[in-house]
Amino acid sequence: MLKPSLITEFIEKNKLPIKQAENKTIGCIEYSKTNFKLRFPGGCFGIISVFLAGSYLYGFRLDLPSFQKLLPTSTHPENCFHVKELLKRPNEFKLNKTDLEKINNLLEKPRTKTIKEKVLFIIYGSFTLKGGLTIETYEGKEQVRALMINLDDIIEFIKNLCQKAVENRAIKLQFNLGVDYLTQVMLDLFQDHLWQSVVKHYKGIPIYKVAFSSSGKYKITEFGKV
Repeated sequence: MLKPSLITEFIEKNKLPIKQAENKTIGCIEYSKTNFKLRFPGGCFGIISVFLAGSYLYGFRLDLPSFQKLLPTSTHPENCFHVKELLKRPNEFKLNKTDLEKINNLLEKPRTKTIKEKVLFIIYGSFTLKGGLTIETYEGKEQVRALMINLDDIIEFIKNLCQKAVENRAIKLQFNLGVDYLTQVMLDLFQDHLWQSVVKHYKGIPIYKVAFSSSGKYKITEFGKV
């Protein structure tokens, strides 16, 4: 169990301003030694899986090769928690094994993980957090790693991606539907994929909302547990 004071310490020691230029790499929301600006469940693999599922659910055609060109080239290792859940139960994510085979080339060699994340931060504003810190818990000092996702970043990224995908004909909408419709349904589907994975893999960890101001000041709200 993490003391509230240690959550504050974690945020204070790990906060970083987000630089607009740092958008060429997408990491997973799991801990990484690289401090990615944009974190998406499953990295590029996760983004493509969400849009593939959306093409079945919401009536648009996805040109996968054209769509992939709109994404950063960096990928995430196979043992990302979201990827593991997708591979185990694709039907629950509105996908099938054939879909996963199409994007399997985005996976790198698995990395070794020895410490499981202990807290989920849902972040808003122009700051992000580094993933790891040695802090003291009731059991003593230990390395604590955090799941992190900046929802402002995700919303902006998906909005821009939907716009570019339509403009570049990577996505063709049907029934005279527009980009606003596409953006909304993809944001909804993203949240579904996120929570399906988190609940299965990280059930019981505490959730905190961290809202940053432009100066780096922040407000913490406890949201219970996964």
